[in-house]
Amino acid sequence: MVSVSDSRSTRRMAQGRQSRLSAMIPDGHTLQSTCESGNCVVI
Repeated sequence: MVSVSDSRSTRRMAQGRQSRLSAMIPDGHTLQSTCESGNCVVI
């Protein structure tokens, strides 16, 4: 079985490009942490 990322890498290499992407698009969604995660500051 071939994964989607493997087929993309193969196609990119066939086009003469790097097999891995050289850029990333960050997600603008921010997750709020909880006190249970240990990242809470109480003032």
